[in-house]
Amino acid sequence: IHWKASARKNDIMTKEFEQRQTHDLLIVLDRAPNPSFEAAVTFAASAIRAILKKGAEVGLYSYGKKREYFPAYRGDFQQRKLFYHLAKAEDEASFPLYKVIEQEPMFANQNRSILFIVCQWDQKTIDKICSIKKKKGNIIVFLVIGKKEKIAKRDLDLMDYARKRGLYAKILTEADFGGAFGKGEWAI
Repeated sequence: IHWKASARKNDIMTKEFEQRQTHDLLIVLDRAPNPSFEAAVTFAASAIRAILKKGAEVGLYSYGKKREYFPAYRGDFQQRKLFYHLAKAEDEASFPLYKVIEQEPMFANQNRSILFIVCQWDQKTIDKICSIKKKKGNIIVFLVIGKKEKIAKRDLDLMDYARKRGLYAKILTEADFGGAFGKGEWAI
């Protein structure tokens, strides 16, 4: 997926100069304990539905007490499988996302676009995600906050930091979910 062209055209665009085109998207759900976790799960389900509806393949990597990985496929069975996982997922991760990225060999060898859904971020996490981007590109990070939460200045500063490092980063409240992919910069 050519993210910049997609943003300009408001539709999914692919890079035509590559030999093998991949439309695979891996969603990484951060399951660290957070009051906004249910909102993040809802957003993940919305993203999965939108991606599959477009005919692309989607996979899911989620970690809590144990690592759970679902390879990218398309279709109704994939949607049911991922939704079932999301329905029973709990915010029970015992260590931060940047440590998961450091220790998980899958991220070092990733050849697809990755969408990170997090409820909290810090500079270490953004730096680790940027290290993946240097190798593979096409990384998106959504910070999800609850309806009643206000966007903190620290989160705005971290979003600017991520964008300056070349990441597409966005802060979403539950009210913004509908426009995260369909009306804005990253239409699916």
